[in-house]
Amino acid sequence: MRKTIDGFRKFDEPPVISQDKIKKEAHKQSNAGHFISEENLPAVVYHYEEKLRKFQQKQKIKAQEYFHELQNTARSQVNKSNVEHVKTELLSTTENSSKLNLNEAESSLSQLYDDFKVNKQNFLDFKKIHNRALLPINAEGAITHLIVLLGLFILEFILNFMMLKGGGATDRDAAISISIAQTTINIVSCFILGRGLIGRIIFSEEIIKKVTFAITFIFHIYIIVLINANMGIFRDHIVRSAQSETLIETGALLTNWEWSPWAQIGGIDVTAALVIGVGLILAIVSYIDGFLSDDPYPGYGKAYRSANSIKNKINKKIKKLNLDFHEAIKLTKDKAKSLRQSGKDGIAKWSLAINSIEQVWVDYKNLLAHLDEEFKRVLDLYVATYNIYHSSKKISLKKIKLLPESEYKLDVIFSDIKVDYMDDIKREKKETELQKIFEKEFNKIESDIEINNKKILERISKLSAKFPCQLS
Repeated sequence: MRKTIDGFRKFDEPPVISQDKIKKEAHKQSNAGHFISEENLPAVVYHYEEKLRKFQQKQKIKAQEYFHELQNTARSQVNKSNVEHVKTELLSTTENSSKLNLNEAESSLSQLYDDFKVNKQNFLDFKKIHNRALLPINAEGAITHLIVLLGLFILEFILNFMMLKGGGATDRDAAISISIAQTTINIVSCFILGRGLIGRIIFSEEIIKKVTFAITFIFHIYIIVLINANMGIFRDHIVRSAQSETLIETGALLTNWEWSPWAQIGGIDVTAALVIGVGLILAIVSYIDGFLSDDPYPGYGKAYRSANSIKNKINKKIKKLNLDFHEAIKLTKDKAKSLRQSGKDGIAKWSLAINSIEQVWVDYKNLLAHLDEEFKRVLDLYVATYNIYHSSKKISLKKIKLLPESEYKLDVIFSDIKVDYMDDIKREKKETELQKIFEKEFNKIESDIEINNKKILERISKLSAKFPCQLS
């Protein structure tokens, strides 16, 4: 079975020839003695002649439409194996990847590196002036410590709220307000002073500053102890007020504030004492968390982070370049595989389209022969019937042809298609040749792309070496 692309192209069925009509007309004209010749055809013969010619012209137009459709298909399919187009597309996949823009990346890295050198020099100057031998400690763990701070804040808020609300004489809004205020002072302020003040106490060279910072820190500790002591007393006050069924509002903490609560602490219940103890423990943890969130030497961690953050950006950008490059390589390989298969399939479909052209060509040629045979039958049937009933003078219409000779010269009529008309042997040979050429040239393209990719990788490596970021 002949293989074609998208099925067989069929022509219409030829007109039906009515033998009875021809015989009847021949009999009638024979009896009437009508003179019949090649120049004076009977109406019935002329009718079928015109009918067959019109049909032939219609089929010729259809053949031309088939040819143009198949020719366009053949060309579009074989273009898929155009190696120049394939090479351009594959190279652009790597070189012009939307993410892999080396020129833009190099420009951006140059700007970042200039900023890095300035900040690095500032860091080294700071390190030299302040006689810092080692790199900062805890200079990059701020996020972890902030998470701890948030956890402490939430934990103390919940504990305060439950203890205040559980006393029975505090409404929800008052419990929330008091808990937020106390937690903010107890946790956040301790974190801030632990981060920024303890180091100044340790490393300040001027005795006045050292004493001032120490006094400030001690005063803050006193305030924290005072706040937690008052929270415990306030909790005890809430429990006692619950017996009178009177709700305590937000301002009650300030109203009952004690600047010297030490005498009253001895008379509070266990839960109130627990409020004081938990508050002080969490405050101490917050001090420690703040102290460990940065290098204790004032300004050293900040100077380091200024340079190190740019260093991280440069390293991240170079790492991203490498990842984008390897992603582009993978994309190129996948695309190469797809384009190779597409090219091979295109050649195979080109062959099918060419085979379909041959099918239409041969079928149209056979159709012309069939129409000739049909018209000859019309003539033979008419002549035979006429001569039976008109024995005195026989007629002959053998010289009459349905179509002129030019209609049989398909090479001329379909001259634009002639170049794509091939028999099976020629077509299969051409298909094999195209497949071999495509495979050979595609292999060369892949080799060229491999060389080009090595150049890109070499350039990325040079970019990595061009922007060294050492802080030690």
